[in-house]
Amino acid sequence: MRNVCGIDIGLKGFIAFINDDHLLELHPIPVIGNTIDVIEFSSILRAAHPELIYLEKAECRPGQNIKATLTCGTNFGMILGALAVLRLPHIVLECRKWQAAMLLGTEQSLGSKARSLLAAARIFPDTDFGKNDNKSDAALIAYYGLTHL
Repeated sequence: MRNVCGIDIGLKGFIAFINDDHLLELHPIPVIGNTIDVIEFSSILRAAHPELIYLEKAECRPGQNIKATLTCGTNFGMILGALAVLRLPHIVLECRKWQAAMLLGTEQSLGSKARSLLAAARIFPDTDFGKNDNKSDAALIAYYGLTHL
């Protein structure tokens, strides 16, 4: 049975695991202050034994200050380092790539956050995402990975 992981990076990001039965397990990315807790992050990944990990590429947003940009880049590097140490195969995705496939059929005027929540609720009707688009993004990245292996 395939087990795929999707990671929506960031201090409020999530880790999602999905298998062929489309069972979903979600974990918030563990943090200490403004830094990812790499030891706990690694423990979550090690316990799940993912076959392949898809993670969203860190990108600067317009208007983002230098401190936020550096924090994002540092944490992205820590995630990549953890994956390398654990020898876990991974693919880095630009958000536009997975969103183009996963947000089809949602109203573009709603914006990407609302569209993510709608698309995730459609694919995973038994999962409560609340208003947390980081959680829905991780689930959609994992589902994208599962359907594009």
